[in-house]
Amino acid sequence: MKFLKFILSIPYAGLAGWLHWLLFKWIIPIAMGTSWTWFFIFFTIVGTIVSACFHSITTLLAFPSCLLCKNNLAAKIVQIPIYGFFGYSSLAFLWSVTPQGLLQWLVALCLTPIILITYIALIAAPFISTDDDD
Repeated sequence: MKFLKFILSIPYAGLAGWLHWLLFKWIIPIAMGTSWTWFFIFFTIVGTIVSACFHSITTLLAFPSCLLCKNNLAAKIVQIPIYGFFGYSSLAFLWSVTPQGLLQWLVALCLTPIILITYIALIAAPFISTDDDD
């Protein structure tokens, strides 16, 4: 059973990482094209709601990962490079948009922690899960 969970955790980590990468790939160009007015509205009012939505999606996608990795250290460890790849790819895409002014630099600096926290939460969720008493 542990081997099956190990095998299933690999494509699931790829799917969860890819879905987050796709979400960030969709939202980054929109955020980088904002004006100063939308920047202040987004990161003061809407930013909190969007951040909560991102982290809710992360929680929903991390739950099956925790179940697959229950009592299986190998399944927990094999997910780290997969999530790391998609996290690095999301951050690389964010900074490859080439911020041209102060506004784009601020947007990139504000989105970087959101992306980092999202992928760190996906990596840490199976290790933090306390239900390892099968």
